[in-house]
Amino acid sequence: MQLHTVSQNDLDSFLVRVNEHVSQDWNCSHRSAPVITAQVGNKYAKLVADDRSAFGFVDLTNGNVLYAASWKAPAKNFARGNINDAKGGVGRVKWTGVF
Repeated sequence: MQLHTVSQNDLDSFLVRVNEHVSQDWNCSHRSAPVITAQVGNKYAKLVADDRSAFGFVDLTNGNVLYAASWKAPAKNFARGNINDAKGGVGRVKWTGVF
């Protein structure tokens, strides 16, 4: 069993930052911005927009923010940020997802 270095409080704080960032980046006046939640697994927390699309992933072993390659898996080629970096992990986040 792998130990997680990302606590639930760290993940919750990151989700608050992500949702604030998405709301600021949102450009549609007739709909509200999507709400991003997390589904925590063994190694990754899947970030889900409005309970219907994969927004990105957080590696629970090191806090890296990863692009969603599919509904089930992150793209592991490189991290798009870290939840503890200077930008709070939202440097490469838009309302459309982690890029």
